[in-house]
Amino acid sequence: MMNDTNDYVILAILLVFIMFDIQVPFLLARMINHFLGKLFVVLLVVSMIYINPIVGIVGAVAAHELFKRSQLSSELDGKGRFLHSEEKKAEIVQQMNAGPKETLEIEMVQKMKRARRVPMGTPDYLPIQSKVHNATPI
Repeated sequence: MMNDTNDYVILAILLVFIMFDIQVPFLLARMINHFLGKLFVVLLVVSMIYINPIVGIVGAVAAHELFKRSQLSSELDGKGRFLHSEEKKAEIVQQMNAGPKETLEIEMVQKMKRARRVPMGTPDYLPIQSKVHNATPI
């Protein structure tokens, strides 16, 4: 089956890609995540299976890993570009929470006239208890 050295070289490259966690570059990951990129990789794997089945099977596993790693690579790179770090988010929240020190409520309370305390004397009335209907006082 494998009688050509090119098959061995392709098999070795594919095995290295499968075994080691080689990151896919962002531009290549963007192309592979597109429909035409995936179609190209699948057609390449089918042609490899037709030429040499063992290299084709290893190529199918490598294509699966390529799809997985390109998806992860493009997600991580996109998040790094568009999402803020924790320090930046904390700074933004601090800016949002830094409202005016003097609110309308505080200003109005300060403007209000203070009520004068008048000493209370003895009242002109006496407390009267209405009928309690045989209830005991608490």
